[in-house]
Parts: sequence; structure tokens; C-alpha cells
Amino acid sequence: MIIRPAQSGDYEQVLDLMIQLHQLHSTARPDIYRSVEVPSSAEQYDKQLQQPDHYLYIAEDPDTGQTAGYLAVQLQQNQGSDHMMDRRVLFINEIVVNHVIRGRGIGRQMFDYVKELAASLEVQSIELNAAVFNEQALAFYEGLGMKSRSIRMEYELE
Repeated sequence: MIIRPAQSGDYEQVLDLMIQLHQLHSTARPDIYRSVEVPSSAEQYDKQLQQPDHYLYIAEDPDTGQTAGYLAVQLQQNQGSDHMMDRRVLFINEIVVNHVIRGRGIGRQMFDYVKELAASLEVQSIELNAAVFNEQALAFYEGLGMKSRSIRMEYELE
């Protein structure tokens, strides 16, 4: 498996993975996520590619050229707060492996790539948000050594 920077021409393959991720979320929480066919347009994808603090990558099978995974991370710099420490964080916005080939170590390879990027950017930590309904992802992240830092709670009003 090779991990390479995403390009504009990768949109259709990335879209397939974004659809898989969005369907998981919209099925589990239809009160939050709209059921849409296209969760992110080509224009939004291209705009993200141009952002200087955003890093988008493709996990690709070198023999077939097939896209196996997609990774979107963002450098966040928290500075200038009176009550918070200055920090550089690499935030994982999306990490998706095609559901057909999960369990083959592709997600772990992508996370190892994120760790290398984080070291080169000299950040203090790698962070992400995970939905509590996505137990498979939570177990994966914990297996990588990630720990819960905070919990976002809700009280629904009728």
C-alpha cells in the first residue's frame, strides 16, 4: 500500500469513501446528518486541497491503482489564549478505509503516516473526534494508543 498526496483527479474515488462514511453517520444519527447522495462537492474538495494547513492523502494499492483509503488532516495552532497553553495539533478530520477491505492494516498504515507527518510538523499531539455510535472506529483508535480527552454530551429537547 502506498500513501500519497491527494490530487484533484482523485475526487471520484474519495467521494466513494466519503459516501461510505456519511452513510454510517446519517444512518446512526438521522437527527443530525442529512441523507444526501453527495456529502462533499468537487469544488469543496478542490478548495480543501488548496488550504495551506490541510493535508489530504490517498492510500492506494500500487499493483491495481485502486484507492483503499482517504485521509484528511489539518494543522491547528492554538496560541494567544490567556487560559490555554500554546499548542500545535495535527487534527484528523477524516480517516476512511473502504469497508470492503477493512481489517487489512490499511488504517494503521495511514495512522503511521500521520505520526510521521506530525513529527515533521513538530506538533504536540494528534487528535480527532469520534462518534460514540461508531464502536469499530473507537476500538481502532484505542488500539492505536489514542485516549479519550473529552466527551461532548447532549440533552435533546422535544
